Amino acid sequence: MKRGGAETRRRFGTNGKGLSAPSRLCVTNTDKDAVEVQPEDVLTGRIIGAAIEVHRRLGGPGLLECVYEEALAWELEQQGMHVQRQVEVPIIYKGRRLSSPLRMDLLVDGQIVVECKATTQYNPIFESQVLTYLRRYR
Repeated sequence: MKRGGAETRRRFGTNGKGLSAPSRLCVTNTDKDAVEVQPEDVLTGRIIGAAIEVHRRLGGPGLLECVYEEALAWELEQQGMHVQRQVEVPIIYKGRRLSSPLRMDLLVDGQIVVECKATTQYNPIFESQVLTYLRRYR
């Protein structure tokens, strides 16, 4: 895949305690055929490929999110990835841990958050939801 000019992409990594806050990685491509590939890019590509496979095998849209989540978790595990489902993300309010935590759909290899959505239209709240997970996950 060729990319020209400068590219800025968000990266989410680990800091030993869990997921770190978003950081930016700038890749300047001076040689039009050379592309710097990060390990997260490879993992992300495999996850996307698995999601497409699940979508095709289940016949496209029309099922509940939990069905896609379970199938995707199985598909990723079959490819040798470590998958945690419904990972609790505690909410602390004024020093008190609330009894209703957030839940990440999938955490893959301890570094990629996957939030499954069964919807016909993208909503910016989906991105806000994942960013909230990243801020609060320890």
